Amino acid sequence: MIYGGMEFFPTLEDAAFQSTSIITSTGYATTDYNLWHPLAHMVILCLMVVGGMAGSTAGGFKVVRLKVLISLAHQSLRKMLHPRAIFPVRVGDRVIPPEMVLNIAGFLVLYLGIIAFTMLLLAALGHGMETSLSATIACLSNIGPGLDSVGPAGNFAGIHPLGKAALIACMLLGRLEIYTVLVIFGRDFWKK
Repeated sequence: MIYGGMEFFPTLEDAAFQSTSIITSTGYATTDYNLWHPLAHMVILCLMVVGGMAGSTAGGFKVVRLKVLISLAHQSLRKMLHPRAIFPVRVGDRVIPPEMVLNIAGFLVLYLGIIAFTMLLLAALGHGMETSLSATIACLSNIGPGLDSVGPAGNFAGIHPLGKAALIACMLLGRLEIYTVLVIFGRDFWKK
């Protein structure tokens, strides 16, 4: 069966493999997904951001954090309808403590802030939007290849040296976790 000029099952196999490779941050590429439809590029970027499950070595924001934030949004909507009711944030049957929800929301702000800052830096250095965004997300989420010039058929050689330094910082923040790095390099950590 041919769909859009491509055979269906080999295309499905490529998509499944690349999605798995991206969400688990293994960095493998068996096909140049830069040639895929722009919608596929958006799905790839979303998978890069979400990343793997909590407790895994995969990079990204993590599925459980996303689940907590979705539950928080649901709780907020219910609270608007019933202002006096108490709706705890839940993941499955487990109630998530408010402090943990606040930490996850703070983590999201830091994560998106790092993406925005690094992406804007790369754009200021003359790189295109797709390269800047995907390189930043790929490095912060420890994915490997991104899109456009840093895609599976390309590499990071063309990135400006200052941009490479920023992407290295993103890789460290992503691999060691943002809060850990910020705490270690914070002044309060080294006080006796």
